[in-house]
Amino acid sequence: MSLTLQMEQARWRATVQRILAGLKLEKVAFLRQQFRLLLERIIAPVPPRNRAQGRARVAADIRKVMQPFARLRNERMKKLVRRGDLAALNAIAAQLGKPWRFTNTVSNLRSLHEERRDRRGRVTGSARKALRLVGAANIAAYRRYVRTRQDSVGVAKAGWLPGAKAVGAHVPSWVAAQGLAFGAVIDRSQHAVSPELIAINRTPWAHRRDEGQRILANALASRRRDMERHAAALARAAAKRAGLPA
Repeated sequence: MSLTLQMEQARWRATVQRILAGLKLEKVAFLRQQFRLLLERIIAPVPPRNRAQGRARVAADIRKVMQPFARLRNERMKKLVRRGDLAALNAIAAQLGKPWRFTNTVSNLRSLHEERRDRRGRVTGSARKALRLVGAANIAAYRRYVRTRQDSVGVAKAGWLPGAKAVGAHVPSWVAAQGLAFGAVIDRSQHAVSPELIAINRTPWAHRRDEGQRILANALASRRRDMERHAAALARAAAKRAGLPA
């Protein structure tokens, strides 16, 4: 499943055609300019707002599923961790009224994480109930896994990258670093009769069509308003140059 942005949305196309009919503008250049501005308007609200926010959210979500149990004040628990006595650790947690579960054997961190993610890709609930990892090897694997997932921050935005690159839209460097593999573009802007541009986002984020469709609809509506204001300003400037009343 994917999200597709193209210049065939009826109201968008009607606005473009009305402006082109009323003003002497070069058609292809105008269409490419408006598609660039539209893509920039779409990319901005696609989560996360910035790289730091995305990395922090990834780490926080994973900590709701599992987290290292390394910083201990309780000397008795420190000894049990060193011995790997999971039964005793879980018993103490129960005595303390803590919802902890201890393990020193985790074969697949990714599956543990994925099964807790909701349809929006987030983990709900409290970190208090997260699985507690003990043992140096587990904790090292956990930290590697967090870094790996953090490296994918920006992929949802990068789904629009091929389209953005085709028309010179501005994209943050941390998004551009994800590459062009998460989307596609069909550029027929030079077609003599029916020029068109199509951008396709094929990321997992695009599967959640509710958020994606809302962002697309908001961007299309706001850019239509901007185009109409810009066209009105151009018409007033042309009338002034011609000495006509405003």
